[in-house]
Amino acid sequence: MNEKILITGATGNVGRIATQRLISLGVPIRVFTRNEEKARGIVKDKADIAVGDYADAPSLDAALEGIEKLFLVAPALENIDTLEKHVIDAAKKKSVKQVVLISAMGVGVDAKTLIGKKHATVEEYLKASGMAFTILRPHSFMQNLLANIPTIQHEGKIYSALGEGAIPMVDARDIGEVAALILRDDGFEGETLNVTGPKAVTYREVAESFTAQLERDITYIPVPGEAAEQAMVGMGFPEWLAHDLVTMMAEWAAGEHVEVSDTVMRVLDRTPRTVGEFISDHIKLFKPESES
Repeated sequence: MNEKILITGATGNVGRIATQRLISLGVPIRVFTRNEEKARGIVKDKADIAVGDYADAPSLDAALEGIEKLFLVAPALENIDTLEKHVIDAAKKKSVKQVVLISAMGVGVDAKTLIGKKHATVEEYLKASGMAFTILRPHSFMQNLLANIPTIQHEGKIYSALGEGAIPMVDARDIGEVAALILRDDGFEGETLNVTGPKAVTYREVAESFTAQLERDITYIPVPGEAAEQAMVGMGFPEWLAHDLVTMMAEWAAGEHVEVSDTVMRVLDRTPRTVGEFISDHIKLFKPESES
């Protein structure tokens, strides 16, 4: 195989889909991962695997050898900017031509959240690198609804600090498929694209969809921001991230950063998946164990 595309985060929500889509399209790729066994379960024998870490220069250099396009995504870590800048530096050194970066909607140097500021500094760093770039800014993932499995199963309730706000949450499968085609094809260089679902929805509407598909009442319970933040910390979230998430939800509830984009239609030539479709595809996970 003559791999020209390197996928980072291949075991994550978005990277996994990008990986699988490119493989299905017959595009030779290499994946960069810390967990070879998990990556092998995704790519089987259809892609090369490079094992390493964003902070480890030798492993990055080896993974980037001969690569022309890089898909860059990192988890929400407090040092995400340092890690991603390290990867960008390594890519530039290896003469990578284009980087497709996963950022987030609403980022900026004056963002109210730490993660928003960090994403913004990485975006600017990439733009200044001299490499071609495409920046994807997705909204909240529909996959985040999976965190509600226990309360839906046992209480028939969904909790959120979003209040009565409406957000254009997006299926990570759509983000991964968008990234795959942008990596395969030319024509999106220099663009920063928001990636959203087809419309903004409230959590009450989400609960109504669960009610209809589970055929039992699922109730939405708004949670005050402070209580939600404390609950997330109790679940193991770092304090800074819990604060950021609650801050973002307050912004969304106020109507900030909730615009619907046409990126999925433009790139994939189809409408984005709806919340109802996401729930339908995962409905077995939300049923009580006695019904599963």
